[in-house]
Amino acid sequence: MPVTPSPAAASVAPAAPAKAASDDYMDQASFKELFQMVGAMLFVALLSAAGWHAAHYSGAWPY
Repeated sequence: MPVTPSPAAASVAPAAPAKAASDDYMDQASFKELFQMVGAMLFVALLSAAGWHAAHYSGAWPY
């Protein structure tokens, strides 16, 4: 016995309304992640600079 869908289930749902231009923004979590990434990059850069300076200052890496 074949089962066919009811007409209500077979109908297509209406399309979602288009997004407004004001919806084009970064939320607070995105800004937090962005600032966290920039902070991590600065931290690594400063540690690298300190290590570079220490290696040259100590004479372990003369060039």
